[in-house]
Amino acid sequence: MSWTEALGFALALVMVVCSIRELHWSWPLAMVSSVLYFFVFRDSLLYAEASLQIVFAVLALWGWWQWLRRGPGDAPALRIARLSWRGWCLSVLALVVLWPALALSLIHYTDSDVPWWDALPTALSLIGQALLGRKLLENWLVWLVVNIISVGLFAHKGLWLTCALYLIFVAMSVLGWRAWRSRLLAQARAARERARSHRHPGRREHRQVLAGARPGRSAARPRAHGACRARGAAPVVRTRRPHATSP
Repeated sequence: MSWTEALGFALALVMVVCSIRELHWSWPLAMVSSVLYFFVFRDSLLYAEASLQIVFAVLALWGWWQWLRRGPGDAPALRIARLSWRGWCLSVLALVVLWPALALSLIHYTDSDVPWWDALPTALSLIGQALLGRKLLENWLVWLVVNIISVGLFAHKGLWLTCALYLIFVAMSVLGWRAWRSRLLAQARAARERARSHRHPGRREHRQVLAGARPGRSAARPRAHGACRARGAAPVVRTRRPHATSP
């Protein structure tokens, strides 16, 4: 274990925690961690993973800008969303193109002993990073697959600390999915409440007024007999008319 692997390990853990909490500081941490892991993977002949770290460092600048953008009312321009069917199709198409392209490049231009195994998590990581930059919930599913594959790859290469890191990443991918899904559901509930209040802007206030008026309704409408006494009027006395008798 080298000092670059140890430092990259620590920074990568903090980076994922920040990503789960939607903190934009995850992106500069990703840049530094990627540079460190470039040297780790290069020395282990994992050239696709090493090249991926350089791409990650560049993509981190784009992701940082995406998360820092502000919308109306100084609110974040990006909110957690779901991947559309079109997005799923594009992601699968990207994997079909990237995986063999990367593997063939490793076969022809490097001395990698695991070109296809190395290329698969690399291709998936590029897709996951793009989804994360757009705050799409499904990025955590992609990272879950990447991390599971990477555990076996790094164990094969004897990178035991990095292997342990990616085991932790497996659990953190599940936590990230659950945390973002809860926030997405909360966003949906808040949006429904806003839409309901916009359709019926006076309904809630009207109900509140009625609710406040009900307890005093009986006191505001006294009985007629009590009202007469309150005004000082004499009560009406009914007399019975005598029956007429025959002389």
